Amino acid sequence: MSILDLVSNDPYPLVLPFRVAQITGRYGGGKTALAVHWARRLARDGHIAYVCANIPLALPVFAEFDDRPRELRYVAFIVDEGWQYLGLDATPRVIKAELAYLRKYGSFIFLPSVIPLTKHLSGFPVVNFVFSFSRVLGLHWWVYHWSVGTGRRAATGYWWWMDPTTTWGLYDSSYLPSSKWWLYDVTEWRGSTLDVWARSKNVNLSEIAV
Repeated sequence: MSILDLVSNDPYPLVLPFRVAQITGRYGGGKTALAVHWARRLARDGHIAYVCANIPLALPVFAEFDDRPRELRYVAFIVDEGWQYLGLDATPRVIKAELAYLRKYGSFIFLPSVIPLTKHLSGFPVVNFVFSFSRVLGLHWWVYHWSVGTGRRAATGYWWWMDPTTTWGLYDSSYLPSSKWWLYDVTEWRGSTLDVWARSKNVNLSEIAV
């Protein structure tokens, strides 16, 4: 039995324990859409206070940064074109700086990337965009294959699909990520204000505020 036998075909249940997910595949294949979908799901499920992304989202902005902030708490980071941060040439020092203390900070990182990421991420879930069905039975599906690990050590993965209409209008798919980052208010996605969320989680807002 492997860890994959303990979860459904939807890889989302692995997001909580692993905190990091690699999302790879061709250009325009639904990688960033899946990251936004999961970030919204984390907000809806009450796991995060904010989303921080290097792409424009259709949400109110709390703050702007010139680089990815490393010490925010209870945040889902969407690192679009993740190869710019954790490409094949990323050193262990860089990886530590990007991934340190995620669980202790209550945070998550999603890495949509066309270009392959560092081999040092081989122990984290990998989701690959495979293809789309255009209007099959009246639906438009994006199909993914996912596993834990890569290469010869990869566990047998699963197939999973998503309806991209769930993410239409949530982000700017034409934006080219640079060094600019935005911290977003996810009250709309969560269905409750930040104050209400903090009380429900017994979290001191002064510890996570920017």
